[in-house]
Amino acid sequence: LIALLKTPIHADGALRPLKCEIDYVRQYVTLMECRYAREFNLVCYVAQDLYDFLVPPMILQPIVENAIFHGLAMKEGEALLTIDAFKMPGKIVIQVSDNGDGMTAQQLDNIWKRTESNRGMNQVSMKNVRSRIQYIYGAGSNVEVESAVHEGTVVRIVMTPTERREQYEANDR
Repeated sequence: LIALLKTPIHADGALRPLKCEIDYVRQYVTLMECRYAREFNLVCYVAQDLYDFLVPPMILQPIVENAIFHGLAMKEGEALLTIDAFKMPGKIVIQVSDNGDGMTAQQLDNIWKRTESNRGMNQVSMKNVRSRIQYIYGAGSNVEVESAVHEGTVVRIVMTPTERREQYEANDR
């Protein structure tokens, strides 16, 4: 808890290295293990040259929080979270996967819109992550979600570094 509280969350929107975001998520998962009195196995596969890639703060924690709260907290057996970060031609992808309860096609359709059936769910964090990614890395960037009931969920952050990112960083200095 102390480590989480010591991590600065600035309102200035400064980008930070992916390594810092992953470290923050590791601390968060440890705290959730205490809260739920169970182990969440977090495995990270990050291309070495991406640890210094600059990302907006708090883009992974809300996704991991959703994975734990909606998919893994009450799961029987091993609760596995995986973070992968890799390059594709013209893109950088960060993927958060879990082996939790998964979602139905209807639940997937409702992630980005407010309906009566999901009124109690907090979708602000996912929409916030998507809007910040698109603002900083351009319209070709997005957050994609795939899921299957009883198999788990994959949230993929796809970033296409563009001039917009350079403008954002220039404004940030």
